[in-house]
Amino acid sequence: MVMTVLVVSACSRASGDANSTGASSAPSVESSTGISGAASAAVPGPWFGETTRPTPGRVILSDRAKAFVPPDTMPLFRIEPAIVTEVGMMELADKLGMPADREYSLSGAPDSCGAVSAGGWVLMFYRADLHCFSLRLLEGDEEAIAAFQRGEEVQAVSEAEAAAVASEYLLARGYREGLGEPTTFVRTAIGRSGGGQPEVKELAITRGVSYPVTVGGLRLIGAGVTVDVAPGGRVISFSYKVQQAVRDQVEVPILPVEEATKDVEAGEGLLPGGVRIDNVSEVTIEDVELGYYDPPLALAETHYRPVYVFRVRLGDGTAGAWLVSAYRGARR
Repeated sequence: MVMTVLVVSACSRASGDANSTGASSAPSVESSTGISGAASAAVPGPWFGETTRPTPGRVILSDRAKAFVPPDTMPLFRIEPAIVTEVGMMELADKLGMPADREYSLSGAPDSCGAVSAGGWVLMFYRADLHCFSLRLLEGDEEAIAAFQRGEEVQAVSEAEAAAVASEYLLARGYREGLGEPTTFVRTAIGRSGGGQPEVKELAITRGVSYPVTVGGLRLIGAGVTVDVAPGGRVISFSYKVQQAVRDQVEVPILPVEEATKDVEAGEGLLPGGVRIDNVSEVTIEDVELGYYDPPLALAETHYRPVYVFRVRLGDGTAGAWLVSAYRGARR
């Protein structure tokens, strides 16, 4: 028998994946400073990082997409820094229920805010100026994998049980409020084959449960909370990626759907994952959603920016979500 371990990342919107197909009704995470004035040259432009820019051969707007009427303007939301200190990390370790015998260490890397470790658990912040962190058990699901290798029966908890365990975990630590409905996915699976058969069967080991958030009443793409549940119902990881933001004092004019579609024609934006697009592809935009984009933390962006989420389907039947800017700015 041949065994391979496959780590599968979240494919659900709740954990921040741009290619989810479901919207969230989660409460907002922002506060407000009010709106005054219109967009100006000082307004940050849309930014998604680099793209390979494959250009489809044809882009078709469905009647449903054509019927979408956006607002004339939308506000930007300014990301508020939250300086992380050793004292703050120790207080968070208390809140998260980490074992009492803790050690604080610095990695020496630029902008590092250190880590707290105790009893096999490690608490780390993604950046030293944002309250976004991860808590994980270093061994994780290795015990389950080792049991499988010994020939023992190993199986992930059900989706319903994983969601219940995750929600109870968050509620007990004060993080459930303000999140949308959970979505489950397979975080880790074991693939096995043998007997001369080419097929590899996957056995789910760890389930992830992800929760979405909103800003300004719209889905915040790229942000969220994720809890990983191992066999037996044990939580082995908790990721909190929700940057606090305030409503900025300017609004930006929102492009009509037809105008924003030109970015799809040019291969701009964030393309749907797992979908092959080339210059002979026919892309149909079946549905449209407006949301905000939470950029990767490493980019150190300053604002949440409005985006169109185009639900697209290709001629070969594959589908996904294509994100493009909902307004024009200095940077593309």
